[in-house]
Amino acid sequence: RNASGCSRATKMGCGTSARPQPSDKAADNEGENLDKALADMGLTAKDVDAACKASWEATDKDKSGSVDKKELSSCLKRFFKQIKKAHPGANIPPKEKRDEQAEKMLEEMDEDSNGSLDHDEFNKFVKILLLEVVSADED
Repeated sequence: RNASGCSRATKMGCGTSARPQPSDKAADNEGENLDKALADMGLTAKDVDAACKASWEATDKDKSGSVDKKELSSCLKRFFKQIKKAHPGANIPPKEKRDEQAEKMLEEMDEDSNGSLDHDEFNKFVKILLLEVVSADED
């Protein structure tokens, strides 16, 4: 858990263990904590919503309304490319490792355990990535 009280995946959003299923109230509190932490770092709700929307549209390629492991892996690829561009010395994992990370992240973020991320679960994932990136830039 970070200072905002949110459970976060390890560096670059690559957690190693699935978390227990939160209650609706706990999930709401975690989402509120994420929103507050992002606001405290200077990101407006409008900016965060725009990032979530753009990421969703770029990731849900089949327009199924959910993001599977393959789509999540592609999302990570785009994310890591952006990190590499902004920080040329960044250590970007190879595809095999990225696929493994996507699977672990899916396990961690998939609150209803259906094997994919719905829109709300995906938005939480994007907010955690934003928090990681903004935090890393402040270090």
